[in-house]
Amino acid sequence: SPSGMGACCSQPDDLGSLSDILSDLDDGASNEQVTFRVSQRVRCKDKGDAQWRTGTVTSADPLEVQVDGWDSAHSWDQVEAEHELAPTLVLSCAPVLSDVQPPVVHRDSAMPDSLGFAMQSALPRGREREVQQTQALVSQRAAELNLDERLTLGLSVDAIEEYIAALPADAVEQCNENRPTINGVRVPANADLNGYVNQWQIARRSEADGGKAYCETLFERGDPGVGVATVFVSWFLETPLATLVDALRQYLRLHPELPPDTKFWVCDFVIRQHGDDVKADVDRLGDCVRAVGHTVLLMEPFDNPMPLRRAYCIKEVFHTQASGARFEVVMSAEQQAAFEVALVDDFNSIAKKLSEVDVRKAECRNPKDTEQILGELEREVGLTECNKAVFGLLRGALAGQGRAALERMEPAERATSVLINHLGELLKEQGDLDGAEVLYREALEARRETLGDR
Repeated sequence: SPSGMGACCSQPDDLGSLSDILSDLDDGASNEQVTFRVSQRVRCKDKGDAQWRTGTVTSADPLEVQVDGWDSAHSWDQVEAEHELAPTLVLSCAPVLSDVQPPVVHRDSAMPDSLGFAMQSALPRGREREVQQTQALVSQRAAELNLDERLTLGLSVDAIEEYIAALPADAVEQCNENRPTINGVRVPANADLNGYVNQWQIARRSEADGGKAYCETLFERGDPGVGVATVFVSWFLETPLATLVDALRQYLRLHPELPPDTKFWVCDFVIRQHGDDVKADVDRLGDCVRAVGHTVLLMEPFDNPMPLRRAYCIKEVFHTQASGARFEVVMSAEQQAAFEVALVDDFNSIAKKLSEVDVRKAECRNPKDTEQILGELEREVGLTECNKAVFGLLRGALAGQGRAALERMEPAERATSVLINHLGELLKEQGDLDGAEVLYREALEARRETLGDR
């Protein structure tokens, strides 16, 4: 058994089996009024289907759901909210262990007993159940993957900000003075307090904490800012920490259904940054993506997203697609505003930029890491197929951003916006003819009301 939080130990008295947790969360949920919203996770099926499918709502009116792993959205005879899912549901995000009962959530006896299941008391009861169930499913997938539970932890945005505020004023200078040399060349100096500076600072802390990760240390102290992560953040380490925080706050503003203390999986804080465990943790990166089951890519800047050139980010996006996990893009408030203008004024150039993604050109700071990651992807699926998978996810995310922008428009503005035509064309190219037709008809009716049948 893995050491640390993943070690097998007796079941805590205050926490039953995973099936008990999910059963408790499900009690009474069927009597609540369900309203579906864009990006909501649901299950769906048609009459006569024996199996439910899981997917994401892409349109609230008419209601359409894109099933995980499918290229387009469709209408369904039956749709249910995610918190109504039966506890026996087998997710595609993890290997199926058909002969094993739902796993008990194990923790090291030295760890606190509230592994991420404590929610803010201000959350509505139904919403609290949804969050608790999502966290329980993360723990279930981690157990099925034999993934140490410390690698499922994440921080709230407030906790990340508190950490940044406590960094020394000369954090960048300290890191730059100790820059490593790779293949005889010293890595470039850092201009900002970014992910590379952060990793160096955390590595120093880790030395003092016995090699433990930052989240791991906070969790042992019972800090409320750490818990089971429900969103995995894929980002380029050269991005300033201030931009990362801004983007995550922007994401929460655009997703009011999420609690303000949502826990985000951010590599610097979760992976051990000192000693022999660093490589072992990095080697489980794909499993971390699969366990969390929901990835957001920090697309900064939106018109030239640097993460799409980084091998680690490509690997994370690929594992998101391969596991059927939910995928979205996230930006800082400034970039989000510019992106929404471009959706209307320059939609085709955005689509073109995404089409230029080339997995084979992705890099890491260390050429050995680049060779290892690209070799791994080549063996698993082939770089050509990997490229198609990544491109498909990005196009789907672009369609999701377009739908969300339309949803935020007033009806009159929405129907006459050129965005509705751009989005209709994108959906048609993706094979979602039904979705495209709905948008085209809406635009046509608006023009008839304005211009008549001329």
